[in-house]
Amino acid sequence: MLIGLVGCGTVNYGNEEANALIQNGEVDTSTTKTGKELYTACKGCHGQLGEKEALGKSQLIGGQSYTTTKFQLEEYKAGRLDQYGMGQLMKGQSQLTSDEILLVSKYVETLSIANNLEITSGKNLYAVCKGCHGANGKVSALGKSRIIINMKKLDIYNALVGYQNETYGGDMKSLMKGQVKDLSKTDLKDLARYISNL
Repeated sequence: MLIGLVGCGTVNYGNEEANALIQNGEVDTSTTKTGKELYTACKGCHGQLGEKEALGKSQLIGGQSYTTTKFQLEEYKAGRLDQYGMGQLMKGQSQLTSDEILLVSKYVETLSIANNLEITSGKNLYAVCKGCHGANGKVSALGKSRIIINMKKLDIYNALVGYQNETYGGDMKSLMKGQVKDLSKTDLKDLARYISNL
């Protein structure tokens, strides 16, 4: 799982960082590519800042802990991980040496999606939802709703649209219609994206 929109004040691991890892004995001198260079292959699916859901399925990886990325890449390489059904694809993408996995994982950690407007918008919109669904979407609202953190982005979006149209919701229909009635379709998409990545 990996990364990327260049600039925005983000820190990039380049030759200096690679050299520091080599000098500290974390990688050997045979490593010639930097984490940034290695990440080039990841941009198509994950975006320049890790701001994209690969094939509309994966989590956002920009800024993800390097230990998490390193673990995932090692597991994909070994064929032991099939997260989001992407095991085969990622196994082919992660034929990196141990040193290269470390370098690209360190680079992914430096990526920032904090300035991504969709994420910021979704986070701001979700502030209203926390009272019932909890900060991490792990609470059943009023003891009646589904745990929304277990839902996929498209299912969340369709539920929100259904609340607006009064075609979805059971016991929560009236309450939720009031919560989403003034939101645009873009707002609903941003909110669904944010919730699906909690």
